[in-house]
Amino acid sequence: MSHRLPARVASRFPAQVSPHHPELRWHSQQRGEWFYGDVPERVRNKFRREMFDSLTAYTYPWASLATLEIIHDFYWSVVVIDDHLDRPGFRGNVTRTRSALAHYADVLAYPDTRGTPAVPQDPNARLVQTWWHALVPRTEPAWRRRFVGHMNAWFDACCWETDQLGHNRPFEEGEFWDHRLHLFGSQTYMDMLHLDLPQAIPEHVHDSPLYQRYLNTAVECLCYFNDLISYRVEESAGSAQSNLISILKTQYGCGLEAAASHVADLYALHTQQLVDLEPQIQIVFPEHKEALHQVFGRVGRWQAGFIRWHEESGRYSDPKEEGISVPQPTS
Repeated sequence: MSHRLPARVASRFPAQVSPHHPELRWHSQQRGEWFYGDVPERVRNKFRREMFDSLTAYTYPWASLATLEIIHDFYWSVVVIDDHLDRPGFRGNVTRTRSALAHYADVLAYPDTRGTPAVPQDPNARLVQTWWHALVPRTEPAWRRRFVGHMNAWFDACCWETDQLGHNRPFEEGEFWDHRLHLFGSQTYMDMLHLDLPQAIPEHVHDSPLYQRYLNTAVECLCYFNDLISYRVEESAGSAQSNLISILKTQYGCGLEAAASHVADLYALHTQQLVDLEPQIQIVFPEHKEALHQVFGRVGRWQAGFIRWHEESGRYSDPKEEGISVPQPTS
């Protein structure tokens, strides 16, 4: 490629694969067509079950099998919703998009703000309901309130993006930055990192500006990496117009290679900021040193797994590729 991708500066821990990987594959198969049957064949071809088995196993290697199953189903729900919003009837139709997302939000409201579960009105809502009802018994109300807040922020960002793309408007830099941390549902991944922690992170620590800055910086690293890897696909397809690289080119008049190099530098800078924030947080909250150390380790392994999976899976190697080549566990 003409632009450079950053070195694996985020891989502060070697990428691992969960020892539950074979069991997770079995879980996927046991789900059967009742779980996947409503997903369009085109989506099933593009996002094979093995993709989610592998991505989940690489990015959450510490998780128990029960937690991996929940995260696996979460990935499916998010991707199916995202694909649903790209359909002709939704793309550019903010009213219809917002109506559908409001229904998904209603499903997520139970049991904390609804007395009874919402009735799923479409296949995507049934997917959301399936994994959400499995997740509820394993979480506290405070965790769910935070997670639902992040999901709703993602829904709002989806409406904004739908409006921009549907009307062929280039992304304006200020609006892009306002929505950046919520696009792709990225902040929900940070919530998933806190599942099954032996020692929970107290709310006053989690909600502190320093800790939130740490989590947001981790999301920004993911976003910058996604900009670069997405640009690789768009460039090969002859259309680079929907991410930060194209914004830099359009609004600052730089070439695409210079814009990609700048994003790579931002990625490396934010990764270093992430490393620098860890000791600062431990100094401020010394009584929670052990729990924080586990979170920091999870963030590093999550980043390493995310990068490794993208590099090895073939997910972005060919924009016309129908299938997914699955990375296998290392011995």
